[in-house]
Amino acid sequence: MIIRKYRDRALGRGMNARSVVVIVLMVIVVLVVGAATVLLVSPSAAPPIIGGGQIQHVLLIVFEDEPYPGGSTFQRDAPYLTGLISTYAFAGNYQSISFPSLGGYMALTGGTQCYPPESQDGGVGHCLNLDPYPENDASPNDTRLPPGLQEEDVQPSGVKSIGYLFDQKGLTWRAFEEDMPYPCYAFDYHSNTPTPGAEYSVNHNPFVYYQTVYGNGSYPTTDPYPATVNGDGGDSYCRQHVLPFTSTPTWNGETLTSDLANGSVNMPNFAFIIPDEVHGGGDYGNLSSIDGWARSFLTPILSDSSFVAHAVIFMTFDDTGSPCCGELYTIAIGPPSVVKQGYTSSILYNHYSLLATIEDIFGLGNLGRNDASATPMSDLFISTHASQTPVDRQVGVAVAESPTRTDHRPW
Repeated sequence: MIIRKYRDRALGRGMNARSVVVIVLMVIVVLVVGAATVLLVSPSAAPPIIGGGQIQHVLLIVFEDEPYPGGSTFQRDAPYLTGLISTYAFAGNYQSISFPSLGGYMALTGGTQCYPPESQDGGVGHCLNLDPYPENDASPNDTRLPPGLQEEDVQPSGVKSIGYLFDQKGLTWRAFEEDMPYPCYAFDYHSNTPTPGAEYSVNHNPFVYYQTVYGNGSYPTTDPYPATVNGDGGDSYCRQHVLPFTSTPTWNGETLTSDLANGSVNMPNFAFIIPDEVHGGGDYGNLSSIDGWARSFLTPILSDSSFVAHAVIFMTFDDTGSPCCGELYTIAIGPPSVVKQGYTSSILYNHYSLLATIEDIFGLGNLGRNDASATPMSDLFISTHASQTPVDRQVGVAVAESPTRTDHRPW
């Protein structure tokens, strides 16, 4: 229709047929180039589907080993967490996919609980969710790393985490682990009795299991306990991104406490926050200790209106504490312009859905694993004009996987 319009207009002005053909060809070229430009630019330029670009910070807090039955036990022992349900957006059908802890953490940060075949496993792929206690299992010819992190559970160098996507996007991320004695510490740090300040479990710290974060071939062969700053392991990239959650400054002066004190100035775009074994549940904690920690941690944050206006806080649990399945308490806390208030979703979600949600908030693309097919938790958020189709999310992978950045790790 457009080409015919230009042809008729030209003939009407008395141009000869040859001139008309030239003009028509020029119009076709312009239209083709324009269409190609739209196809190339639109996916990468598409705004985030969730939050419409208003969200600058996401805090993901993961607790341990508690189901959410929706009954009197949870309401009695966790009144603060229960009260948040009526205020913010609650995922009322968020199901566990893993047991024990490590599989859930890897799902949240890497979109998989399995990795490709490696020599230490006899050329057989290894699935963390099928490994009852990966930190305690031994197999023939296994290279052991005492205690906690085992070589067979380390993700191969080709397996990237969500941190890679943030790097490729030029955004910041950090993991904060309570009681981790030094940055990127790859061993358990426990006392013989429940002791706040000395209850860090490495299998609650997924990022040290990625060679792409920790550093290829740099895992220590002996446990430097008591911990020393020179024996924590990891290269400079890991020590800048996987940090103790403490009020005492680390070697680079970085702590979650100092970041929160400066709000939007210092806080990374993505903060992965893990309480210790007392405050987060697990071996030494319970619902009451989790609830008390959540109240003390969130109260000052939620009172900082300038920060929370552009932030979303997710809280979930790694698993139910049993090998099967079950619902996990999962909530999104944020401003009413972004997060639905007093809303409970009935849509089936899991850890892959939460990972996909964070990817969509920042327009990261995906890792091409279970996060690529997972449904983002978009119904917890206010609808915006921004949208991404599944094709847009897939294109984001191709862009993110291109090894172009050199200012972080030389991917």
